[in-house]
Amino acid sequence: ETISMTETLCHKKQLTLSVKNLDETGTFSGYASIFHEPDHVQDIIVPGAFRDSLRRRGDSGERPKLLWQHDVSQPIGRWERIEEDAKGLFVTGRLFLKMSAARDVYTLLKEGEVTGLSIGFIPHKKTENSEKL
Repeated sequence: ETISMTETLCHKKQLTLSVKNLDETGTFSGYASIFHEPDHVQDIIVPGAFRDSLRRRGDSGERPKLLWQHDVSQPIGRWERIEEDAKGLFVTGRLFLKMSAARDVYTLLKEGEVTGLSIGFIPHKKTENSEKL
């Protein structure tokens, strides 16, 4: 699993990012996934989808990487908080501002050019929905 900053639509699930608190430390927050909202390929995430993964990761101390554009060679920060709430998967991240790529992303966030968070995921349980959304 990855949760990535993105400025373009990609083949992963993407959500609009509403930056509420971008501060000089590079800390920001938003929803990486919102329940019951179809993405561009009509995937719908339901409550509880992240529960087991978050519990396993919490027990091990491991967190998904904060990547730029899902590029595993470009970690740009650390997820400080990842939790499932009634609305979806809420995350708080902190950019590593000593890195030039993270400073670039910080500037893009501050100027409103980064407009989304995106998650990469492998579903363990999947149900086909034949209803028109």
